Amino acid sequence: MVVDDNRPALRLWQSELRLSMMVEAPTAPVDAPVAVWITVFHDRPRSHFGTGRNQDRVRDSAPLLPASGRDLDKVARAVLDVGTGVWWSDDRRVIELRVTRVFAAQGCERTEVRGEEQG
Repeated sequence: MVVDDNRPALRLWQSELRLSMMVEAPTAPVDAPVAVWITVFHDRPRSHFGTGRNQDRVRDSAPLLPASGRDLDKVARAVLDVGTGVWWSDDRRVIELRVTRVFAAQGCERTEVRGEEQG
């Protein structure tokens, strides 16, 4: 059994994600094979930026991609659960799943989900 210590925050995020997914959802959930792409955008830590007049510039030594953040397997599971009945009829219809974590422009943390019927 998986227990999540952050249940209220997870429920809020899932609720926001569901509303966002409903805006772009097809008229009826897809009952065919579906490919799903999830991109998780994280703000860069302040330490990745310069100081003084360079405070808005990313340091050359800053990593290009985030090496930590939300557990992507848990993000994928939550997104697939939320999308069931909204985008796809059942998450077992997902035949391809790609989950990526990247840096966002400051203040633009978000999760983007794209689905596409296959075949």
